Order: sequence, then structure tokens, then C-alpha cells
Amino acid sequence: MYDKSTTAPIVFQQIFLYHRHQYNTYIPIFTDGSKTTTRVGCGVVIADVPSSFQLNALCSVLTAELTAIFLALERISDLLEHKFCIYSDSKSALEALSHPQNGTHQLALDILCLLQSLQARDFQILFCWLPGHVGIQGNELADAAAKTATTSWQQPLPYADIKKFISHHVHNLWQVSWDLQISNKLHSIKPRITLWPALPVRELDVRMTRLRIGHTRFTHKYLLFGERVPRSTPQMAPPIDYWSTDALICACTKKFQFGKKRNEGRSVGTAIWNTSPNDDDAAAVGG
Repeated sequence: MYDKSTTAPIVFQQIFLYHRHQYNTYIPIFTDGSKTTTRVGCGVVIADVPSSFQLNALCSVLTAELTAIFLALERISDLLEHKFCIYSDSKSALEALSHPQNGTHQLALDILCLLQSLQARDFQILFCWLPGHVGIQGNELADAAAKTATTSWQQPLPYADIKKFISHHVHNLWQVSWDLQISNKLHSIKPRITLWPALPVRELDVRMTRLRIGHTRFTHKYLLFGERVPRSTPQMAPPIDYWSTDALICACTKKFQFGKKRNEGRSVGTAIWNTSPNDDDAAAVGG
């Protein structure tokens, strides 16, 4: 398997040509799906002739990719030839067809049913993944067709796409409401309503959480023992009226070397609260 980010397009083009040589008796078909903020489309290319359809704007990229494959199979059923190879640059779509038992998309099930009926009529159909945007002509044509689709294709919107849209909309409303809570202490700790990545060891997760909310033994033990609130020290800049995790990590340069080495010039909001923690960080500052 070649890494697309480090492999020149010419390499993929040569591999594709070799594959076509190996399966030269199979007619190539290229499919692609496209989604932008305003439109969703799919494209199919058979014998260098592109066709495309515009889908509901709520459809996911996976739905667009699967729709393209479904339309390709429908076109195949009307042709005299019986051997085809469908090329797609969507691994998700091909995996959905390969593992129908894993909560498969409804369109994937429709494709498998259509594929079974074609095979019963002696059609031989192969599926092959290829990387997109590496200069393979058929794939580029399918991509362009998907992006410029104007003819609408009426189909029931998959419930998974509806669920995703509702979830995204509710999340946005929640975020808007949360953005107004600027006086809430937790808002400064977690301004974005997203899940923090979990650490593999719960003890480290607990330490990181205590750092985020500012409740640690080092900063709050005076409450447990009824002591006076600690004052700032000369080593801390800028001066503060009490010890805090923010000061420890970002301002203290002598007592807490972790802050100087790893987070100099940054606030806890970027150093701890809103970034992906790692085990070393949690072990170094937790307690």
C-alpha cells in the first residue's frame, strides 16, 4: 500500500495502467461523489461519457458515493457487455459493500441486491479502489461531473443523514447558547462543546480533569486544613493573589519547571484545557 501524501501521482497512474492491463477484458467505470456547503452530487463515467445527478443537500459524502455506484449498476443492466470493473476513490463506500453486517447504509444494501440480480444474469462485476486527484482521467471526469451536477435525482433521504443533520443542528444551537455564558467559570475552561480525548489510564484522566477545573491538592489544600490563602511569590509573574493551576503552569518559572519548558507564553486554555493531552503531561502536573 502506497502513502498518497508521499507518493508521486505518476506512480499511481502506472499502477492503474498495470491494473487495466491485467483486467483488459473488463470495461472500466468510474464513480465519484462530491459534497460542498451548498450542494451534493454524484458522477458516473462509462466509456469516457460522464453523467451526473444532484442530490439532496443533506446527503452525506458516503451517500453520494454509494448513489454513484448504484447508478453505475443501473446503467450496466441495460448494456450488452457483461464484464465491468467499477473504480471508486471512496474506501468508506467499498467497505460498506464488503461488510454489510456492520450497520450498513441502506443504499449499500440496495447495491448488493442489484449486484446479486446482475450476477444471476451472468454479469461479472469487480470493484477497485483508486486514489482521487492523481491524474487518472476517468476519475477526474467523474469528479468534475459530480461537482457540476444539475439534474436532480429524487430518492428518499437516508435516515442516517437526517439523524446527522439534526444532531449537528442541535449541537450548533447548544454551542450558541453556551457562548453566551461568559460569566460561567466552566466556559473559560471549556469554551467549545466537544469531547476531550480520553487518556488510556483513568488516574491520569482524573489528574487532567482536576487541572482543568483548578482543583488540585497543591492549590487547594489550605481549604482542607483551614489555612490562610497563600500569597504570590517573587518567582511568579505576573503576581496573583492565590496559587492557581493557570499560574503554576504558565507563570511560575522556578517552582514548576513543567510550565517553563512546555507552555511558556501560553495560557492554560491552550496548554491544557483545549488541547489533546498526553500521558507525560498528565503525569508531570497531576496530583
